[in-house]
Amino acid sequence: MLAGPDERLRMTLAGVMPYIVLHAKSLGISAGLAGTANAIMLITSIFLKFYLGALADKFRAVKGILIQVILLQGLAHLALYTCIPRIESTDVWRPISENNATFYSADREYRIICRVNTSEPVICSQSVINQTSLSECSFTKDFVNEHECKSQSRNGPVAIEAFQFWVFLALRIIAGGLASVGFSLTDAAIFAILGDHKELYGRQRLWGTIAWGGLSPLIGLINENFSTSAANNYAPGFYIHFTLTLIDLVAVCYLDPPEVIRPSKSILSDLRQLFRQPSILFVTLCIFVQGTLMGPIWSYAFLYFRDTLNVSQSLMGLQLLIQCFFGETPVMFFAGWIIARLGFRNSMALAVGGTGLRLAVYAFGTNPWHMLPIEVTHGLSFGLFYTAMTLFASRVSPKGTEASVQGIMSGMFEGAGIAAGSIVCGFLFDHIGQRQTMLFFTIYTFGFLVLQIIVNLMISETSISDDVSVKKLPPPEIQVEEASQVEQLLKGVDRTMPRINTDVSELKDISFVEEHDDAVA
Repeated sequence: MLAGPDERLRMTLAGVMPYIVLHAKSLGISAGLAGTANAIMLITSIFLKFYLGALADKFRAVKGILIQVILLQGLAHLALYTCIPRIESTDVWRPISENNATFYSADREYRIICRVNTSEPVICSQSVINQTSLSECSFTKDFVNEHECKSQSRNGPVAIEAFQFWVFLALRIIAGGLASVGFSLTDAAIFAILGDHKELYGRQRLWGTIAWGGLSPLIGLINENFSTSAANNYAPGFYIHFTLTLIDLVAVCYLDPPEVIRPSKSILSDLRQLFRQPSILFVTLCIFVQGTLMGPIWSYAFLYFRDTLNVSQSLMGLQLLIQCFFGETPVMFFAGWIIARLGFRNSMALAVGGTGLRLAVYAFGTNPWHMLPIEVTHGLSFGLFYTAMTLFASRVSPKGTEASVQGIMSGMFEGAGIAAGSIVCGFLFDHIGQRQTMLFFTIYTFGFLVLQIIVNLMISETSISDDVSVKKLPPPEIQVEEASQVEQLLKGVDRTMPRINTDVSELKDISFVEEHDDAVA
């Protein structure tokens, strides 16, 4: 099976997605503001996915919309790196003397450094620092003899006033939001191409994992070679992304997904009826929560490893390689088999457990090389979960709403969920520390896992046909759509079979139940 559009699109992003927060930091934008920008982008992507997905369903224009989405996200990602200058700052010193102690401070937009030279006990108190700092910056330290007391203020309140942040935010929304839309549209196209063999989605999806895993360490090495001791350089990854985007556009032009025979007459009505069911709502909640858990990993893992564990870019690339080749690839190959035996909800619970174990190692680990094996759990936290989510969306979506339902489910995961996780993680990084933040998310993960297991045991297994094989049931042998087709069918029926009265006046008053291969009780 050849790599599909979803796999090629994800492959192109290997050079940019892991490095966007790092690039923001290099521009002078704080981790908290970078997380806020990601969160706004992800929330915006929810509406983009629903709107563009509904357009694709209504006008059957998946291919045309997909081409425009891929091109625009490629241009926006390139502009994200090339069109934003760094927020400049300069150390400015001004002496203030009091009680044989000399302090140096700076204006509000600059770094604040406190130096003390005295023979008396000195307290650098919170009130003093807050009086001279625009952003919240506080510490208390008692010391005797010769010590160095240094505190670097956060750049958040300063950066938010700079035009660079607002340009970064706008381009981040366009680039990330459209890339996210591309994922859901290509998922819908892949399921249309697979037809009655939707259980093979994981095997199709793993080609993107292989490409991501192969490119990630290579891009990490290239970035490191172009970097200097004074500054990191992420330009090669962004240029590689744009080049691969152009190649992907050519491939998508030859994409020919089959059309849905019967489009939905009322997409909103069908969706309203679907999401009224408690079992569907609970699975949607699980999707949102898993998104909040992946937010810290996707948005801040590299920043955490660099700042807390001093991990090099080449080692970061090795982490991605292990995630892809030893985590996602084997899990996605057997994902259909796993989901058919465990069911959708239990598969998602297994994914949440794997994510919790991964966050726990992040929180307590001290040696990045010893922590490498835990990256294989990415196969559960993303590979198994994403496959279960997309298969579930394809299973329960009414005919003609496939792209819309995929967009909603993906929006809850990659939109609302990861947005919420990114906001909370960025806030906690700035206020309680990076390692304590990972510990917080670890406790949160296992707390929800207990609730998820309890609810899974309480909800009837037949409510969403969890134990039915992922492969769809065979369609009925005869489907009645209109009287003229019935008459044509009868012309070829064996004369020994009973004749059917096809009088239109009798047929027009008969109500037929709408066909749904995977009915939800």
